[in-house]
Amino acid sequence: QRQKKSSSRNNRIVKMSFLFVGTLKRVVNSKNVFRLLSSFFNYLNINQMKNIYFECYGEKIPLNFELLESSDKTILIQISDSQILELETSEKFKIYTEQKYLPKLDKNEYLNNDLLNCQAISQEGESFGKVSRVLSSNNSTLIEILYNEKSYIVPFNDSFIIKIDISGKSIIIKNLAELSNL
Repeated sequence: QRQKKSSSRNNRIVKMSFLFVGTLKRVVNSKNVFRLLSSFFNYLNINQMKNIYFECYGEKIPLNFELLESSDKTILIQISDSQILELETSEKFKIYTEQKYLPKLDKNEYLNNDLLNCQAISQEGESFGKVSRVLSSNNSTLIEILYNEKSYIVPFNDSFIIKIDISGKSIIIKNLAELSNL
């Protein structure tokens, strides 16, 4: 979190809570068209986002863009010419949004980012590593768990996931001892 002055008349302090939501990758042979790589965005919710930011030298800067194409696999955006120089000087093309602009989730829905670093716990209470990645597709979601310097994959569905405690950063998983040894 960081604090930022508001542009309102009374100059009140507004806390902004930023959440990393993806990266930009420049389309080959293009000056200002980028592919947005993120599991947070789809065509509907990228249009509903009021503020998307990129990071430049530790500062979050509002991103001015136009959505060019959106499909199940690709989101292409065009960055305004005035921001290309700022993006070129940025070390990494990380994209952020304010937490308040994320889509509202139903009960038992989670942001991929919330699952990262959760402890993978067996039904017996033994830890078998931490979630290192969330892999999403149209058909399913998988969580990759890093344990003893190797990783394994667990389907993120009711057949395997017993309980999720986001505040406690833990996920209880069926047959975890066996899955961790595959």
